[in-house]
Amino acid sequence: YFPDGVIPMLPFDLSNEICSLKPGVERLTLTVMIDFNSECEVVGYDIFDSFIKSCFRFTYTQVARLLEKNDEKSNLMPTLKTMHELAQSLRKRRFRLGSVDFNIPEPEIVLDEHGRVEKIVMAEHNVAHELIEEFMLVANQVVARHLSDIPSIHRVHESPDEIKLEAFNEFVKSFGYKLKHTRDPSPIELQNLLKK
Repeated sequence: YFPDGVIPMLPFDLSNEICSLKPGVERLTLTVMIDFNSECEVVGYDIFDSFIKSCFRFTYTQVARLLEKNDEKSNLMPTLKTMHELAQSLRKRRFRLGSVDFNIPEPEIVLDEHGRVEKIVMAEHNVAHELIEEFMLVANQVVARHLSDIPSIHRVHESPDEIKLEAFNEFVKSFGYKLKHTRDPSPIELQNLLKK
C-alpha cells in the first residue's frame, strides 16, 4: 500500500478480475457457513465450494452511513442490521474472553494533484470495518479448528518475548501503570492495561 495506490500481491488479472467480487458476476468461492447459538458460540459449521454473485459494491463508509441512518427504504437494511448486530455481539464476546484490541489509529496520507503530501489525517475506522473484521476472525478460527486434525502448514503466534515485556513494563511505569506478570501476562491483563 502506498499513499497514491496499491501494488497487488497477485497479478492484476487475478487481484482485480478473477479474485475480485463484482456486482452481478459469478465467482468461484470457498464458503464457511457458521451456526451460532444465542451466546455467539459456534455450534456448527460447514465448509464447501460455492459460487457467489454479489448484488452491490459498497465502501466501508457507505455501509457505515447506511447503518447510522438506519435507512429503512433500502432493501438491504434488514440484512445489514442483522450482520451489524451479530458482529457487535461477536466483538463483545471476543473481548470478554480476553482478546487484545490493537486498534491503534492509522495515518492516512492525502496527496495533492502533483503527488505531494498535502496533509496527514487519521484514517477512518468505523462499524463497517468492525463488521468485516469480526466475520473474518470467526471464519479464520473455524477453519483453524477444522485444520487442527489435518496435517497442514500454519502460523503460530508465540508468547511475547520476556525481555521486551520487561522493557514495556518499565515504559508504562512512567505513566503510572504496570503489568503484574511480565513472564506470561494473560491477554485480559494486556487488554485492561491498553484500556487504561
